[in-house]
Amino acid sequence: MTMRSATLFLGLALGLAAPACTRDAPAGDAPVAPPARTEAPPPAEPTAADGVRPTERPFLWRLEAPGAAKPSYLYGTIHVPDDQVLALPSAVRQALVASDALYTEVPMDPAMQLRMAPMIMLPEGKTLKDVLPVELYSRLDKLFTQKGLPFAPLSKFKAWAIATQVTLLDHIFEFAAKQPLDMQLYLNAQSLGKQVGGLETLEEQVAVFDGLSTEEQVRMLRETLDMLDEFKRQGRDAIRELVQAYLGGDEDKLLQAVMESYDPTDPLDQKVMKRLLSDRNQRMAERIAARIQAAPDKGMFFAVGAAHLLREDGVGRLLEARGYKLARLPAP
Repeated sequence: MTMRSATLFLGLALGLAAPACTRDAPAGDAPVAPPARTEAPPPAEPTAADGVRPTERPFLWRLEAPGAAKPSYLYGTIHVPDDQVLALPSAVRQALVASDALYTEVPMDPAMQLRMAPMIMLPEGKTLKDVLPVELYSRLDKLFTQKGLPFAPLSKFKAWAIATQVTLLDHIFEFAAKQPLDMQLYLNAQSLGKQVGGLETLEEQVAVFDGLSTEEQVRMLRETLDMLDEFKRQGRDAIRELVQAYLGGDEDKLLQAVMESYDPTDPLDQKVMKRLLSDRNQRMAERIAARIQAAPDKGMFFAVGAAHLLREDGVGRLLEARGYKLARLPAP
């Protein structure tokens, strides 16, 4: 990454990466009780534009856990509300309908926005003018102004939080009125009367970058802007490339896309990779196993960023090490 691609990587790895930072977790990671059942299956392509074809190769696996009476499912998502991403493949819709519960990275009920807001803000009385070098602040201000967006309201964001947003600026108006895939799955599950919840707490997700020093966050922001400038010079669209790699359904190609700028010799790259993926993969695998073990008679649908499923230390591999059998659906 040299930290540059870290903020792109978030689209596949962290539920906080959606445009409006709309993610949540109530106290702990306790499930939310299901509402009264209303509709039967979700629409064939919820919220997707008319005529949009879903991907033929979703990152969907069936999980067979030791001692479980019903299969569960593991689905790799991307936290970007692209129309084709939102067009759910039939295999995904069928798996969701067949499941008794849905767990996203963090619960996505409305209280989340209220709880998250202070977590991504600088301390009272501080703005990014107090944190960033003058030239970097001016660069940010100019970038937002060029997009027709005032930067002042965002100047109270922490450096890492604003870094996660600048990668989306070229698509901000396109995505603003749409819910990300994870949120759509959550709402669909609720409409079906499913139990819903999260594998992590909001505090755990925010801590991934809150644990970086101010200097590290500033570097992350600077290198994100450098990356975007480089892509622009090359005529490349970073978000579109990430979406197309995801829709292609090839694990190796998606991993190559998100790891393009990763530098394994850079201590900060190593630190972010550990916090963003390795540590969280372990935590999510443990909590998936615990969920299934606590209710072996129920089928569960787990939706997490696709980056958590790609590497040797991915969630799927960790579950296989626990004796789970995984099969990708439909077979590539």
